[in-house]
Amino acid sequence: MTGTAEAGSALKLYEGTTLLGTTTTGADGHFSVTTSGLTSGSHTFYATATDAAGNMSAHVMRVDRPTFASNDLGSGTDAEVRAAFEGHVSYFGTYTVDPSARTVLHRVRGASYPNWIGHDQIRYYRIDGPRLVLSSPPILDRGESLEYILTWEQT
Repeated sequence: MTGTAEAGSALKLYEGTTLLGTTTTGADGHFSVTTSGLTSGSHTFYATATDAAGNMSAHVMRVDRPTFASNDLGSGTDAEVRAAFEGHVSYFGTYTVDPSARTVLHRVRGASYPNWIGHDQIRYYRIDGPRLVLSSPPILDRGESLEYILTWEQT
C-alpha cells in the first residue's frame, strides 16, 4: 500500500485488529507499506498518521469498492459515487487523551462526513492486555443507532 502524508509522520496500517505494518513518511511525504499473506476477497484497512505537532488522520475503507468506469474523479455514476462514499470514512484533526475518563477527544478539522467538521468526536478506550479498544458513543447510520468498536492488537 502506498500513499502520502505529512513528511515525517508516523503511519500505522491495520486490517481489523492486526497491525500490518508501520513506517515513517519520507521527506517528500510518500510512504509504502508492504503486506503479505492477504487472502483474496474483501478487506477493510485502517490507517493512522500522526505528525510531530499531534495532528492525526484516520481512514477506514473497504478495499473492494468499485472503481469509476469513466476513470474520471468527477464523473462517477450515482451508484459509483454512493459505493465510494459508503465504503470509506475518514477524518483528521488533533486529539487529547484523558486517562482519568479513559477517553480520546478528536477535534475534527476535516472529514468525509461533513457533519463532523468543526465538532468534537469522543471515543472511549480501554487497554485489554496487548489490545487497545476504542468505541464510539451511539452514531446514527442508515437510521440505526450504532456503537462502533475498533480494536488494535500489538504484535
